[in-house]
Parts: sequence; structure tokens; C-alpha cells
Amino acid sequence: GRRFGFDGAIYSPRIWSGSLYYSLAPTPEPTSNPTPVPTPNPTGEPTPLPTLAPTANPTTVDGMLNKFQTSFDSSTTSAGNMFDITTKDNDIEIREIGINTYKRSDVNIQIWTKEGSYQSYDKDLAAWTKVADLTVKGQGLDEPTMIQAGSFEPIAIRRNSRQAFYITSDGPNIRYSNGSSEGKEFGSNSDLVLYEGVGKRVPITAATMSPRVWNGVFKYEIIFMPTQVPTPVPTPAPTKTPTTTPSLRPTNRPTNSPTNRLTNPPTDHPSNREFKQPSAYFNYDPSSKYGPDNWGEVKSDRFWNRYERLITSLDNKCESGNRQSPRNLCRTSDECLEFHQPRPRKGMYDLDNHRTTKARPDAYIFPNKLRLSYKERTGRDYDKKWPEPPGVDFARNGSTGPVRLLK
Repeated sequence: GRRFGFDGAIYSPRIWSGSLYYSLAPTPEPTSNPTPVPTPNPTGEPTPLPTLAPTANPTTVDGMLNKFQTSFDSSTTSAGNMFDITTKDNDIEIREIGINTYKRSDVNIQIWTKEGSYQSYDKDLAAWTKVADLTVKGQGLDEPTMIQAGSFEPIAIRRNSRQAFYITSDGPNIRYSNGSSEGKEFGSNSDLVLYEGVGKRVPITAATMSPRVWNGVFKYEIIFMPTQVPTPVPTPAPTKTPTTTPSLRPTNRPTNSPTNRLTNPPTDHPSNREFKQPSAYFNYDPSSKYGPDNWGEVKSDRFWNRYERLITSLDNKCESGNRQSPRNLCRTSDECLEFHQPRPRKGMYDLDNHRTTKARPDAYIFPNKLRLSYKERTGRDYDKKWPEPPGVDFARNGSTGPVRLLK
């Protein structure tokens, strides 16, 4: 297919719609012998040649164009309208436009268009492109007066884009309807959406009436518009945000340099799956089957015999003579062999070396550890510091709440 003019755009593949009438010339010489009997039934009409491949879009001969029409229930008159349409998922090309005029005589019509919205350009003619300037014969009030294909350059609009129209006459010849809200969606079909716009007097710098609804018809073809020229170079920077889901396969190699920011801290809670523990395993999680309420079931072995040296009683003795909890936190200096074991920090004196009440430790429960903290204290002569006090940390092991070490 080809647009108007020999240098117009070409659409391929297309099938010509038309008829050829022809007659058969007689043979130079008659046949030697006629057939003895005629065929019992003549053949029907021959089938046309089949297409090699179906067309990408249906053919659009007159009467087969797609159609979008607003209401023709006009309520007022002026020189013309401005309004926007948006396309959906198809590129379209507008071939015919219908208007509403009360006249049954000749009417002078101009059609202007622009990419984007008419808003902020309703008095700026330089922002518009004129595609038609012609005279049509009016069909009367609330009847479509069509501007036929071939009388203006088809208007191509890309998918998912907005296009503005300014359709005007040289006087108060155009009929339209009052609207409810400028910019509000008025009507749509599967290919485009039309919005309420404004009425216009002439010239374009004259008054604008709002809101108004254009009364008209678009007849269009669905086409394919190739993308515009790609950018010469790719974008210099990656996207600002990563994808919401990780890739299914990790990268083959780690990055050559570390990230500038640390990863987030580990979660407070371990996974719900518990690994199989030896009979002598224990932890400090009150909700665990290995926690304090079940320590009586802990069995000693050569690896976990540390438990026997940490426990003095199954009952808490803190409220009896200022004694500590059943776990002896200071009488071990062995290397911690498991993540739930206490981490002693040896000081210059024992935990129970309380010479004054100010020397007693403060107990802290952190999200992932328990701590007894001694304050730095000044010596008797207030001119030097006492030696470093002892300390010990307990690693948290799957607790769903604060671990009670001291009562």
C-alpha cells in the first residue's frame, strides 16, 4: 500500500481490492475436433490466488476503517473545539474526521494537531501543525459531516501517547456539548480515549469556553510504527534500583572489590529448622527444648562436660544471700567451643570482689547477648584508676524474647 503521492509511505504486505474485466481472444486456429459431449456441470467461479502470508493488519478500504464516535447531542455553538485523545496498545493513523455543524451549506474547516496536550497552548497557534484547510458541505444539526480520506494528510499517533486536536471554522458553525470537568475521560474504545476539552472562538487568541465535549467521528487504521532512531550510546549509569527478586542463578565469580556499605545485620531469629544436637547440648532460650527448664535432662560427655562446671543448682539462688544464678560465670577460662557458651573477659579481680556497692556490676540484656558490666572506678586517692574489671558475654541462641539471667 502507498500513501498519497509517489513518495508517500509504503505499507507491506497489502492486497489490492478491485476488479478486472477481460475477454478471451479467439485462438488463431480452431480446434481439430470438438469434445464429443459437454461437461455435465460447469465449474464455478475460479478462486482468486491465495495470499502467501496473511496481512499484519486488516485491509482498510472505504467502509472497513475502525471507527470512534462521540455523542451528537449538541447544546451550544462556537467556532471550534480543542481536546486531547490518548492511544492504548496500538499505533493508529486517522484517515477521516467527522464534525457536527448545523449548516447544510459549505463550511470552511481547519484541522490542527500537536503531540501532547492542548492545555497551556489554547492561545498559541505556533505550537500547532495544520493538517487540513478545506471546505465541506454540511449535513445539518447533529449529523456527522465527514472530511473524507485523501482530503488531508493522515495523522499517525504512536501507541500509549497523547495527541491534541484543534478543529475550527471561520465563524460560529461548529456544534458541541457542555461538559462536566475539563480533562475528564468522556469516552473510549479498545484503541483510544477521548477527554473533555474546551470550546474556541476565532481567532485562537479569542475566548476559551470550558468544559466542552467535541461532537465528532474518527475513522482510523491500526498500523505499525517503527521505533525512532535509537540512542547512539547506552546510558552511562545502571538503573537506580535493583530488581525486586534475585536472579535464579548466582554470579560465577565474586566482585573484585567489596561493597561500600555493610550488609544489614543478621536476623534476630534463626531459621525454624532445628539441627540435631548431642544429648549434652543446652542453650539459654526459655522457649527451646534445650533451654533452662530442660537443663535437668542434659547428659555429660567428654565435649560437653563444661556444663557440670557451669551449673551449681537447678534453683535460682539470687534472692538468698545475694548469691548469683546457677551458672557460674567466672570460674572458667577455657576456649569457647560452641556459639552458646559464655565468653569470659578476664579482669584484674574476681566478679565477687565487691568492696563497695559502687563496685557491683550492672546487668544488661541485649538483643543478642547478656552482659554484666562494671563501671570504671577511681582509686582511693582519686589520682589513678582501678584495674580493669572482669566481664563475660552470652551469645543469644534463638530466643524469641529477652533471656532472663538474673532475677
